[in-house]
Amino acid sequence: MRDAIAWSHDLLTPEEQLLFRRLAVFAGGFTLEAAEAVTSGSGEPGIDPFEGVASLLDKSLLRQDVGPGGEPRFTMLETVREFALEQLLASGEEGAIRERHAAWCLSLAQAVWLESEVGRAQAAWLARLDVELDNLRAALAWFNEIGDPINILRLLPAIYRYLAVRPYHAEVRGWLELALRAAPDAPAAVRVEALYVAAHTSCFLGDGPAAVAYAEEDLTLARELDDPLALGRAHFSVGMAWAFSDDVTRAAMAYEEAVSLLRTTGVTSWEAMALAELGDTRLMIGDVAAAVPLLDEALALHRRIEFPLGIALTLGERAHAARMKGDQALAARLFAESITTAQEISSERFLLGAVAGLAGVALALGQPERAVRVLSAVEAA
Repeated sequence: MRDAIAWSHDLLTPEEQLLFRRLAVFAGGFTLEAAEAVTSGSGEPGIDPFEGVASLLDKSLLRQDVGPGGEPRFTMLETVREFALEQLLASGEEGAIRERHAAWCLSLAQAVWLESEVGRAQAAWLARLDVELDNLRAALAWFNEIGDPINILRLLPAIYRYLAVRPYHAEVRGWLELALRAAPDAPAAVRVEALYVAAHTSCFLGDGPAAVAYAEEDLTLARELDDPLALGRAHFSVGMAWAFSDDVTRAAMAYEEAVSLLRTTGVTSWEAMALAELGDTRLMIGDVAAAVPLLDEALALHRRIEFPLGIALTLGERAHAARMKGDQALAARLFAESITTAQEISSERFLLGAVAGLAGVALALGQPERAVRVLSAVEAA
């Protein structure tokens, strides 16, 4: 196999060989746009990426698939990529190409952050990050290898809303812990973003003390910034940390601060998330009457910006409010809609939460056997 790959490689023109070895830096595939950004340097001799990729396809050194949104996506068989990586190492340009690749990954993450802040096209960018996940991991590994923890602290928060609906919390916290220790003097604006994600992932991992510690440090640093959005998110992280630590009173106080600040920022997605979680704390103490208007406002805001993550989450919380008020028909309808929305963004956590809520509806309707079957399915999943 190796001899066959080497024979095909030797038939390439020098420009095609250059493109071939540089494309090996991509883990899990690439688009034409990504290939152009990473393999073509200003003033360098080379080949047009479109023509070069077409030639490598003809010679069976690349494979073409259909990516998100129907965009062409290209991959190398692993044996071919191993050979190409050897050529890249031997060329002496591996470091420069990996640097370009990591910079492209960071740029992609930051572009996603801009989209996610307004809640736009979430399903589309979730799908894009799913296929680029191996590339993002490679970028994190490169930043770590060259001793650049600050770019790790920039990259992960840029995709935190992706991470919130995917099961990579332990992996993310591992990277963040490493980078936060390595860069204690990182700019406050960078560190507060990373501390929020560290608190968030610690909550989902069930580590309440770590979540509180990260969130409190986040709040301390955010107070140094003249930025109501950063401070509002920091209060939100404190609320989340205390909620996951079963201190609902402290959580509610923090969420109230978050709502007050985030209403002034014009960032609807964050205002809605804070309203929803404040409403959820009201449910936790049994004050359904206070919870319902908060959850209804949050849901309306999420629907207005077409933000499925927030819609799925808030539908589930509003459904619990309906269940607690005794309106099981409304609760069932809201849980069902939450399931549908969670499927749109492939969020197993939100989906299973809504299914578990339906078990509560079944129990309230006097169907304990059905509730047991539903909860057993959730536990198995």
